[in-house]
Amino acid sequence: MPEPTQREVYFAEYEEFLRLRNAANNGIMALGVGASLSAHFLQLSSGSKNTLKEIFPGVSNIDNFNLKPDRALKELRDADPLLASMAVPYHLGLFESFCGTVIGLLRFVRANQTGMKSVHKITKDVEQYLLQPLPASNGRVLDMLKSLRNDLLHQDGRAKHDYFDKYSEAIEQCLEHWKLRPGGNIPHLAKGQRIELRRGDLLLTLGVVKGQAKAINFALQESLPREAWVKLLVRDYLALGHQQLLNDEQHLRRCAGFARSK
Repeated sequence: MPEPTQREVYFAEYEEFLRLRNAANNGIMALGVGASLSAHFLQLSSGSKNTLKEIFPGVSNIDNFNLKPDRALKELRDADPLLASMAVPYHLGLFESFCGTVIGLLRFVRANQTGMKSVHKITKDVEQYLLQPLPASNGRVLDMLKSLRNDLLHQDGRAKHDYFDKYSEAIEQCLEHWKLRPGGNIPHLAKGQRIELRRGDLLLTLGVVKGQAKAINFALQESLPREAWVKLLVRDYLALGHQQLLNDEQHLRRCAGFARSK
């Protein structure tokens, strides 16, 4: 018989990360599609000398984008790189925040455990606190993306390195992704060049963040003892507003049902 597929455990911190990640995904995709739709319909007004406010007076917040149609059309068609440059750092920030939460969780659970190494220092490297390694391929790509994020924010938006030379191994494993989702610009970034990301770079970030978070979830299942998962389960159950668990058979049954849903 085939080995059963490991499933994620939906403890409160992981569910919150998924909620924030999905909201960010949907928001950035909505903005991208909205820009494309707007550009499509704005072609009907191409050549007009009127501003958008004069053409579309009923559109809310049109004052903030009160350009003539041809200029507005260009800005909308060029929106993808700007959206990607904002979304990539944000998604990496969400992931790093989740890693910090996991480290804090391990510190909390292990505080009074004998025979388990205590965590004395919170860092962004969550892997050193887990009992099984995370996929090295994801780690290489994340290192590249974090460097890219730092260049965007702290190097005036210019590449500090020749990315293909410095991150050749990570880029090589991403080539198949970029073939399926055209638009990746990371392999072409030369030292000192202005960073301009594409949709393919954004989709790469979304995919690797999702995959590494799931891998952390799996590794965490092996890194925490059964007793710790029971404590987390009871904590999450009580957070729903059930405050009388001990010596209450009904609450115990409900807690068991709650566990099965996770």
